[in-house]
Amino acid sequence: MARPLQEAGGAPGGAFRDRRWREDAWRQLVASFDGVLRRYYGVYEFSSDPECVLRLAFGRAPRDVTLGCGTRVASGEPVGVLHFWNEHLPPFPPEGPSLQWAKVMHRCLRRSLQALADHVRSEPAWRGIPAFYAEMRLSRGERTDTLLHVTQRFGFEVARPEFTTLDRCHALGEDLLRWGFTRAYNPAALRRRQLFGERREVWISRQSLLERHLDGLSPAHPSDTTAD
Repeated sequence: MARPLQEAGGAPGGAFRDRRWREDAWRQLVASFDGVLRRYYGVYEFSSDPECVLRLAFGRAPRDVTLGCGTRVASGEPVGVLHFWNEHLPPFPPEGPSLQWAKVMHRCLRRSLQALADHVRSEPAWRGIPAFYAEMRLSRGERTDTLLHVTQRFGFEVARPEFTTLDRCHALGEDLLRWGFTRAYNPAALRRRQLFGERREVWISRQSLLERHLDGLSPAHPSDTTAD
């Protein structure tokens, strides 16, 4: 006669509960550390939309930048710095990113940039800011031309600047943080995330942000056939 499940494999669900406890503990640790970093860098949430996947901070341009619309940003000039809102990013399916995931992510980015455009137009503190940028990593299997295509649809321009030794040391810490955030909020993406990815900057001018995304004018996903 077969032994009861408790005797054959220990307490029912014990391993599952242990794994869940470790995941919850890791997520709480990462969330606490993320809160410290957000306060230090002044990163804040400009929208209460649960589909907003971006947060914002004041920063300084790391180098001189000239954008396609003619906007020029001098090194050290105040700019907006965009950060992903990790808790709001749509999680990868276990089998990896799918067309449905891409559509959801596209919608989230579109809504986020619409909210950002409305925010920087209405908030006096942002009226003199010429441009916004974010740092991105190209993980294993990702291609620059794909990133270029996606970002251009939203009005961003991709830059591959020269990085100093100090920049690279700073990037090492950021890569480790990104791994921790991915482990906490989107673990299925770890298989595709390269720990030390290739760095890119994506920029958008205030002018382009308002022209493309204000009042719901952001581009729809090519495969969208129904309204949100």
